[in-house]
Amino acid sequence: ALNEIPVVFLSALNETVDKVRALEAGGVDYISKPFKAEEVEARVRTHLELRRQKLLLQQNYDRLRELEKMRDGLVHMIIHDLRSPLATILSRLDFFRNDPGSSLSPAAARDLDETLKTAEVMLRLIGDLLDASKMESGKMKLNLKECDFPWLMDYAVSTMKPLAGPRELSVEPGGPARAAADPELLARVMQNLIANALKFAPREGGYVRLAARQLKGSVRVTVENNGPDIPARYQPEIFERFGQVDQDGKRQPYSTGLGLNFCKLAVQAHGGRIGVESSPGKPTVFWFELDG
Repeated sequence: ALNEIPVVFLSALNETVDKVRALEAGGVDYISKPFKAEEVEARVRTHLELRRQKLLLQQNYDRLRELEKMRDGLVHMIIHDLRSPLATILSRLDFFRNDPGSSLSPAAARDLDETLKTAEVMLRLIGDLLDASKMESGKMKLNLKECDFPWLMDYAVSTMKPLAGPRELSVEPGGPARAAADPELLARVMQNLIANALKFAPREGGYVRLAARQLKGSVRVTVENNGPDIPARYQPEIFERFGQVDQDGKRQPYSTGLGLNFCKLAVQAHGGRIGVESSPGKPTVFWFELDG
């Protein structure tokens, strides 16, 4: 097509306004008379090379997008196929744990509990990956209901207690806070924020505290922990898929690279906002707001 051909204007008009009009019309260069043939040839060669490089770059980009699409499809298929056998493992482990006729020793029972908790985390990660793909493609349908945020926080905390160990995991008392949201998706957002906070709250003396406040026209949920601070330059990165930043060069990531990305997509699917507040010597607070 002609619009793919670089256009170089050759003209006796030498005013700036003429050059601007030519470039705005789609020209890539403007040469005023009198001119030398060598200069014209050099400029034409340069623009043809630039055009060739641009086309090559576009082709490589399109190819990478296609490969990325194939990769995502393969990952989605593998993860989807992992869900059923993992669910079967979970149900068997739960049966053994609750079997009244079990003769497991206390040590074996503790090992079984740890295995069950790990399998539950894996199943939650699988769900997060599948739903994150749906939300990115706009195929995730929200089941909106009037949600009681304090109740949802209590539920999320109760499901995450086994992972807390000696750390304090609690819900701060507060007044009513309600907004329209998908309760299942919202509970998983809270669970992911709790799980991420527990990873960095110190084992001894560490805490994770949830709170909700009814603001004018919205509800704000916070998840606070007393782990290490997150430098400001890294804070936007931790909400990206597989986005991890190191802690003082110690190869200690600030996030798992998936859970916070799921939280961001889920909150944005509700039309909400999510972020983090962290500075040296102060608790780290992850927050999100939904219009109420």
